Amino acid sequence: MAAKTRSVVRDAHPEVLAHAASALVPVSTAIERKAGELHAKVTGLDWKGAARDGAVTLADWEKTQMTRVADAVEELGEAFKSGGSRMAPMVENLNTSATNLENDQFSVSEDWTVRDLRDHASEEKRNEGDSTALSEIAEARRIRGEEATNETIRLQRLAQELHTADVDAKRAISEAEELIRTLAPVTAGLKCSSVRARPEGAQGWQIVAGGPRATEASDILESRAARSAPRWAGHGDPPGAVQLPQQHHDRAQDSEHGRASQGS
Repeated sequence: MAAKTRSVVRDAHPEVLAHAASALVPVSTAIERKAGELHAKVTGLDWKGAARDGAVTLADWEKTQMTRVADAVEELGEAFKSGGSRMAPMVENLNTSATNLENDQFSVSEDWTVRDLRDHASEEKRNEGDSTALSEIAEARRIRGEEATNETIRLQRLAQELHTADVDAKRAISEAEELIRTLAPVTAGLKCSSVRARPEGAQGWQIVAGGPRATEASDILESRAARSAPRWAGHGDPPGAVQLPQQHHDRAQDSEHGRASQGS
């Protein structure tokens, strides 16, 4: 069964997923707000007839679609949040356990194999002829050998569970991303250029303190932190800035111009 190696876990920072989830909150909020504003603007215009009925029907549809986009972005944020919450304690446990073992004269290898490094042979040589001391050394060797075996089993099992959690998180994020992509006609009109967390080619993901790098496939834990939050196109638009599809503006402007002409 696949497992996360020690070097991967050492560099992992699953809390970045929680930051990505937080960054998506204003995105979904802005989309929903703009959908409501657009709908109110179209339905609130003082005009009648088939043109108004058609515009209202289209506004109803587009409000529904934009609400679906907001829900999909919210689902993506939840996938980030739950994945990070699930993996963070595992990463902490593995890293802390390895450090504590090394401080107690054990080694922890890349595959989480634990070995006793205490020089029992030298201790036995120094205490040659002292049956009591030799008995204590033998007992210490036995206890530490059992500890190394048990910790190897525990850490390797936890590393496997972490890999499973990582793959589950990637699946949930990919599904949320796919839902957003299916709404491309709606999202194409949004100023947000990418509400996504896309893997880097076939190399998976990498979240590290010093910057992104790609490693094995199918991993969120090894993901690009820069891909975890929305990026914004345009001229310095702040997070949450959403631009309506151009046809909304054209229709609203035409309606306002027509109303002004009637009043003149």
